[in-house]
Amino acid sequence: MKKIIKKIKDSICRAWNDASPKKRGMTIGVFMLLYTALTLYLMLEHTQDVSYEKYLRQDIQPSSILIDDKETYADTLMNKRVFEMKEFFNQFNTISHE
Repeated sequence: MKKIIKKIKDSICRAWNDASPKKRGMTIGVFMLLYTALTLYLMLEHTQDVSYEKYLRQDIQPSSILIDDKETYADTLMNKRVFEMKEFFNQFNTISHE
């Protein structure tokens, strides 16, 4: 096993020493880009899953919107418009939210 590792190490050293400076620079640049891409991929891969799981676990319960007939806060609107608004919001109380 040690002989195989030594052969691999020697072949890498020979290839590195025989390479021109331009080729060495390009090799270092390629390895830096690969390292950066792999790091970003591993960091950002799971960030989407975390928020998605939180969204799946969240149980959204619809709430009823009740408007009292006695109190009207929109004094400036016409009575017909206020009545239409009350009907619109009260229709959500009759819809089944299952």
